[in-house]
Amino acid sequence: MSAAVADLRNIDEFEVLEVLGEGAEGVVSRARDRRSGKEVALKWIRGDGPDGHGPPDRRALVMEAGCLHACRGHPSIIGIHGVAADPKTGDVHLVLELIRGGLSLRDSMWSTPSEDAIR
Repeated sequence: MSAAVADLRNIDEFEVLEVLGEGAEGVVSRARDRRSGKEVALKWIRGDGPDGHGPPDRRALVMEAGCLHACRGHPSIIGIHGVAADPKTGDVHLVLELIRGGLSLRDSMWSTPSEDAIR
């Protein structure tokens, strides 16, 4: 894995602005990086502890972060900026590129495709 992905940051370096969505694997929030002022997406990875808190499955985390890093620059795959942890709880978050607008995966699955998409 690259230094960018391996660079572990403290979750306190981010200000959570709003929850964007929740699924089986965790919660995605819009957040502001306190160091750069840039808005990012934080994906909290559910852990093995009570209420999903605590360290997540390390293999799954490394696989997801590694796959995102390996696909960096692809126009259809979200970019990863790094990983942030909460030293108090053991929670781990992926720091991801924030994409604005468009449909959620759930909404796009149920929408009628455009004629261009059908061709």
